[in-house]
Amino acid sequence: MRTFVRVAALLGIVAGVGTGLSSCNHSDPLQEPLCGCTPPPKGPVTAAALTATTTWWLNEVYSAGQVTRTDAITDRFSMQFKPDGTYIQTLLADGTEYRGTWMLMGTDNRTLHLTDHKGSSQELTVEGVNAETLGYGRTGKNGQQEYLLFRNTRL
Repeated sequence: MRTFVRVAALLGIVAGVGTGLSSCNHSDPLQEPLCGCTPPPKGPVTAAALTATTTWWLNEVYSAGQVTRTDAITDRFSMQFKPDGTYIQTLLADGTEYRGTWMLMGTDNRTLHLTDHKGSSQELTVEGVNAETLGYGRTGKNGQQEYLLFRNTRL
């Protein structure tokens, strides 16, 4: 549960940074807020926010109470969201590219719907996005909820 709180605090910071509304001061984004404050409400997700960054690099995965970072992530990848509703997912291990389509849907556009090159689709919950960070949640291969944190630079 503590990992979920830490992830929620981090993703709250992601949402707050994008809107500039955060009244909390955090010395470490992975720690719970020191001030005991509530993160600001999340604003709607926009296509412009996803496409403003050329490449999103997967840098952290939170799953089953564990945090996996950078090169320790199995099947680490990057994502490029194009304004025309297409995306390119690139496996960092060998440069293999997979192409598909994307669209935002649902309340405040928080559902990111992806359709891959084989026609399979998945829906992800966008927790926050700003110029530097993208975070979303999904059900992992183990059936548990996992959170993926991307940055605009590869770490």
